[in-house]
Amino acid sequence: METTEGSLVGTMMFTRANRPGRVALASAMQRYLVSFLRSGDPNLESSAGAGALLPFWAPWSNAAGAPKCILFDTRGPEAEIRLLDRELPLEGIEAAMRAELSPELLETTRAILARPLTGPTRRR
Repeated sequence: METTEGSLVGTMMFTRANRPGRVALASAMQRYLVSFLRSGDPNLESSAGAGALLPFWAPWSNAAGAPKCILFDTRGPEAEIRLLDRELPLEGIEAAMRAELSPELLETTRAILARPLTGPTRRR
């Protein structure tokens, strides 16, 4: 797992410096999700309304060179969203996380991924 700053090992996931990119990314992901929930198509409403147009989220295809997944990332203050033509099997993602993340960040990431729509339990 690489970023423009290098490896994620030993770094904080949420910082003041990456907040603009995180906010832009969260907004884009929400637009895709709302469009999908309302219409069954992530593209119908995600390109309308305020904000920049989002990349077309092409359906998955088994054809060679066809989009296999969509990458949601940040580059500084911008959201980076692009389609990839390679498959990312769960085992490969898990292995990359174990190799790149500190034990604490790995545990936090797993907790976030286990609850994708509600997020981790908030501390009181």
